[in-house]
Amino acid sequence: MEFAVAVFAAFAGALITYIAQNYLAMQSEDSAHLNDHISEIKLIESYAVAYWLAEPDDVEQRLYQAKLEGAISASGCFNKDAQRILGNKYNEYVKLDQAIYEAATGGQFGTATKKIDYNRVVEIMTLCNELRSLLRQSRRSQYWAH
Repeated sequence: MEFAVAVFAAFAGALITYIAQNYLAMQSEDSAHLNDHISEIKLIESYAVAYWLAEPDDVEQRLYQAKLEGAISASGCFNKDAQRILGNKYNEYVKLDQAIYEAATGGQFGTATKKIDYNRVVEIMTLCNELRSLLRQSRRSQYWAH
């Protein structure tokens, strides 16, 4: 009887350890995914600011436009996992993500009449900071550290 209890205890311990390790590995992967997306938001911000501060018809402006469009497109890959990772912060994330897209690519974006827009730069920087803050909060809450 003692042998059966010992075997059961060993099996239960191994099963709990296995489940805990898998759970923590998944949380670690989600945290890495959030870190990558934070870096992508920094790139989007950098390219958007450079674009909106560049002189119209400047070669750099067209370069930053292409980089910005590519960075925005690439960051969309996060969206397939965003709801699962962000949980109750997902709706706020969507609002901020859309606001960044509209601020970065709105107005006279990509047109011959585009002008330097300092107010848009401030808006983009503010929105990107808000989104990075939200992503960092989500990263902390994954490990129950509110």
